[in-house]
Amino acid sequence: MKISFLAMLFGLTFCSFSVWANSPLGTGFHDNASVNMVDTRCNMSLGAQTIDYGSKTRWELKSSSNTPSSLTPGKRTLMLSVICPYSQPIQFFLSGAGTAEGQLRYGDKGSLRLTIRDAKVDNNSVQLAISAQNGIITGQPQPLLMLKSDSGFSPTENGQAIKGKVFNAMLDIEPEIKEYDTKVTSPQINETSFTVTLVNL
Repeated sequence: MKISFLAMLFGLTFCSFSVWANSPLGTGFHDNASVNMVDTRCNMSLGAQTIDYGSKTRWELKSSSNTPSSLTPGKRTLMLSVICPYSQPIQFFLSGAGTAEGQLRYGDKGSLRLTIRDAKVDNNSVQLAISAQNGIITGQPQPLLMLKSDSGFSPTENGQAIKGKVFNAMLDIEPEIKEYDTKVTSPQINETSFTVTLVNL
């Protein structure tokens, strides 16, 4: 599953991005890693193919509630869903260009805040945590998890990735740009992409 974002900054700010999902799923934690895919009959999807913020002036952007002195065109929410033919451990990997703070990069200077929440496995509410390549949970389980670039995450119970057939969660997506970086005098394009992979443990 790959998601792309595009914002064009002039004196006006145009913020839009496209979303598309590919199933069966991607491969691997690293470019040089060999990781088996889950059963190709598993289906992973997002709730939309395209999210378009339309055309906005700099003054129509909102102050970010998360990052001081940053502006955002707003938050969008998608549903991440996985359906498999039989019960198996569920683990994801998020890959994409990152910032020094570990967030996904948005253009040259911005960042993309990505959080996942309200997760359910087989219709049971579960917590989420950062996980290692071998499926071991390395982060503190929590109901809302901020995702980092090039890291794994899983629904978790008792320190392990939960097994199940059906996974659903809400994915909050919010581009952020420092206020002074929205003051431009010539056309600029800011874009990024990331891939979410369902991996086999």
